[in-house]
Amino acid sequence: MSLGNNNSMSSDKLSSINNDVFIRIEAEIKEAFKKNEFKTYLQPKINMITSKIVGAEALSRWIHPTEGIKMPDLYTPIMEDNGNVSTLDFMVFEDVCNIKASWKGTECEHLPISVNMSRLHLFDIHFPDKLAYIANKHDIPKSELEIELSESIFDDNANAMLDAITAIQNRGFLVSIDKFGHGIPSFDILRSLNVSSIKLDKDVIDSVVNDQRGRIVLKSIINLCKDLKMNVVAEGIETKEQVEILTHYGCTIAQGFYYSIATPANLFTKYAHQHLGIPNSTYTFTFNKTIECDNKIITSNYVGNSPITYTEGVIKDTYAISFNGGSIEQNVVEISRDVITSESYAISFWIRPRKNHMWASALYLKFETGFASFNPLAWEGHSNYRIRDSREIEGWYDASSCQLQENIWWHVTVSYNAESETSILYINGSPISILQNIPVNCYIKKVLVGGDIFQPSFIGDICDLVFYNEAKDQDFVKTQYLGYINNPDFIGGEQKSLI
Repeated sequence: MSLGNNNSMSSDKLSSINNDVFIRIEAEIKEAFKKNEFKTYLQPKINMITSKIVGAEALSRWIHPTEGIKMPDLYTPIMEDNGNVSTLDFMVFEDVCNIKASWKGTECEHLPISVNMSRLHLFDIHFPDKLAYIANKHDIPKSELEIELSESIFDDNANAMLDAITAIQNRGFLVSIDKFGHGIPSFDILRSLNVSSIKLDKDVIDSVVNDQRGRIVLKSIINLCKDLKMNVVAEGIETKEQVEILTHYGCTIAQGFYYSIATPANLFTKYAHQHLGIPNSTYTFTFNKTIECDNKIITSNYVGNSPITYTEGVIKDTYAISFNGGSIEQNVVEISRDVITSESYAISFWIRPRKNHMWASALYLKFETGFASFNPLAWEGHSNYRIRDSREIEGWYDASSCQLQENIWWHVTVSYNAESETSILYINGSPISILQNIPVNCYIKKVLVGGDIFQPSFIGDICDLVFYNEAKDQDFVKTQYLGYINNPDFIGGEQKSLI
């Protein structure tokens, strides 16, 4: 339960409390503020694919001296009624800035934290400046602080809310819409707002588990948010089935009891220490007489009816795997889909075609929403990195270059930046083709090296295959390429240019 509550929730709670009880609790709340009984807890936000922590939401808890921990839905309706919720919100925001300041120099330093704010603030024209003052006082980057606002705020005065949100964003803060899907105006919000993220309401997620039509709607909402450049966060995740449904439909970030309850900051940091991975993980397959990942983390297996063979690589005393062709999905290396856990990625490798077949893939990525493949010879005279978005009839995107000549080693890097929706094909350290406005493909299902699910398999040699879970720029790719060819043990032959 977040700090902000919509009108119906507050009214329902208040109507169930008689006047005497209301007065008693209101008096206890005043004492609780004086005695500092309200504490800020943090609930992790998790990447459901990697199980790594990517942020947190700040939540208040009332540590009652005799009744123990009280959850927000037991006291925030009363606070909203008497205006004390504003005091609580600023207390939590100040605590969050203190916590962030204490993390400086640690592995948690740049974890973003979201803070849910009541609608009452949005009628205060000084509210954005008050937030900025607190963040500046503690020297906290505003881009690491997210202000969560309940979808129900648009029931009050939609135009005023839009102006307030714009003012908050202009101060540098992120803005997220909480409890999305709970009310009628959800799609109007998507049309009107340019916020950083949408948080799917727990009730919406719970309702679609056994509802096929509901799942179709959920999938469409997720795709629509992504098309509008909004991150999608699922709240209240409690089961593995929910995780599987959401990741299948392209939602990767979640929070809920399945991963962790909200905890005090000191316990949160312990949890974070165990679940903070390197978000942009790199996985290398040198194919040095093995198809295993060099760090043994990612699994792979050979699928074929002929034995694996190896040949010399591009560096002295190293090897490359030889792909000898075959029928569809035969004599290929299948790599675990866990090798790519980010919407942005780059993949580099050395390749030496020995016999070109039109549209044969040297690399193939199958997504829930399409595929991507690199074809040394796509059509006559052209190599190609193709991205297919199956959600669109005309969703074909081809980054093309000249044909890779046979029996010559070439260094290839393909890079996709989900934020800018840009795909770049590099060959021998130079950008050959740049494509923009390419939609994000979601939920990778299969990774094949040496073939695909459409054409006969690739004939040629591949070595030093590297997967990066982030896009790579020209400087990085050029430096990587020069690192090979300037190595005194480089035996990859005379290098060609396609520019």
